[in-house]
Order: sequence, then C-alpha cells, then structure tokens
Amino acid sequence: MQYCKVILNEVPVPIFAHIYESTRYDYSLPQMEKTLELSFIEQGDVLVSQEGIYTQTHRENTLIAIYNKKDIQCRSDAPLHRHITVGLTLDFEMHPISEAQIIDLERNGALAADGKICAILPLEQGLQLSPNSKIPDLIREIIRLYPNGSTGNRLLLVSKIMKLLSEVTQECVRRSFLLKQISPANILCVQRAMQYISGRIQQRIMVEEIAKAVELSPGYLSNVFKQVTGQTLIEYVNRTKLQIVKELVLNGQMTFSQAGEYVGIPDSGYLSRIFRKYLGTTFRELKNQPEVISE
Repeated sequence: MQYCKVILNEVPVPIFAHIYESTRYDYSLPQMEKTLELSFIEQGDVLVSQEGIYTQTHRENTLIAIYNKKDIQCRSDAPLHRHITVGLTLDFEMHPISEAQIIDLERNGALAADGKICAILPLEQGLQLSPNSKIPDLIREIIRLYPNGSTGNRLLLVSKIMKLLSEVTQECVRRSFLLKQISPANILCVQRAMQYISGRIQQRIMVEEIAKAVELSPGYLSNVFKQVTGQTLIEYVNRTKLQIVKELVLNGQMTFSQAGEYVGIPDSGYLSRIFRKYLGTTFRELKNQPEVISE
C-alpha cells in the first residue's frame, strides 16, 4: 500500500462537511487547488476515473484521501451509495512514503521532531478501516459541528479536524507495523512504557520498574521494545533525556550540568560520555555549529 506524508504549513479550514447518499452514484469532481478531502464510504463500492480511465475501486468501509482535486469522475453501480466527507483548504506539501519509511520515522521520532505538523494519509488505494475505528465517528462529529459558525465552535471544529488527521496517521502507522508482523498488543505495551518513561524522565529509571509498571517481565519488555522501536529501553531513556538536556541548554534555560541534574544525571562526566555515544558529538561541538547558533 502507498502512503503520503502531508506537511501542514497552516491550520486546515473546513470548506464542507456532509453526508452524501445517492442511488446509482455518478458524480464529477472539479479541480480545486490547496484542498484535501477525507471521505469514508459507508455503502456502495466506488469507481474513480481520470480522463475517462477508471483507475481505482474503493470498497465499503474505506477511507479515501483526495489531494488538490483534479477533474475526476466517481461512479457506483450499487443500488445505494452513501459516504461521509470533510473538505479542507490549506497550504500543504506532499511526499509519498512507504511502510518501511513510516516505521523508520516513527522509531526515530522524526514524524514529530522537525518542528512541523505532519500527517500520514493513504495515497491512492484508500484505507480499509476496522469495525472499531474512531475515524467514521470523528467525521460525523465534524459534520454535526460544521454548520455552527460561532467562534468557539470553529475552534472546536479545528481541534476535531486535527484529531481526525491524528487518528488516520495512527492507523497508517499501525498498518505499517502490522506488515512487519509486529502485533498491536506489543505496540500498545511499548506505548505504555514510553508514557511511564515520560512521566519520570527527571528520575533515574530502571528497566525493572518500567516492566513492573506495564506488567511484563523485564526480558520480554526489552525484546518487544527493541522489536517495535529499533532501540533498547536504555538507549531510548538516554536519548530522551539527552534531547531535553540539549533543548534546555541551547535555549539558554540551564547550564549543561544543571540540565543533567534536571533529567536525573548529576554526573557531568558521565553525561558528556553518553552525549558523545548517542549523539556522535560533544555538546561543545554541537553548540559551536553555525546552524545551531543561527536558530
């Protein structure tokens, strides 16, 4: 399956949100720039054509993403077709991405580490949703909120749209891991471990206490964590602490030793050693790099 990494350069603004139902569905979609449409097909398969050539068939319970609408024709021979849809206008960048690339980005935290908001969405085939997916209900909630134009309601509407993009992204990430035969249960265990680590990042954290918190043996959790993230638990804890140290010092909030104490590493010599080990440079070298100073 193909996916797309969508980088949002501005907050998405809804331009339509509705339920569409038709017998013998046959509809042309005109070209629209800077638009993104998310549609969930509830009933009736849909054939999509460009320039008279049918290129995709989307089944029921499928989420479709349409980017920068081109002139396309949608048709269904089913007695009844129904879909729910949300249309957005925004400035965004598109980058095709594979399952392997999604896993690498998620493991390295790069999906959210570049300072830009991005989403992972299906590219062409659509995304077949599980019966317990939250995505259709989120679209229905956006449809319900859309007609109300009050300021407070519009803010709530934007938050629901961002939640929808987040849910679709999580579903794409989950599907990518499943293709690598990593079970959802193991992914959930790792997420719980990460939450535990995040809540105690200022303390010294032992593998045994993390395992106890998520109710797994240390050996099993270590194996699962490595399988899902590509890192050991110790490496993940250290990298997370070092990222905080780097941000605190580069932003002028603390000295190097103060930042180390803040994340539970009071030994400056040890902090310097693991900084070089995990980040491949000393903090002094990093701080003196022109691209860091100019930020």
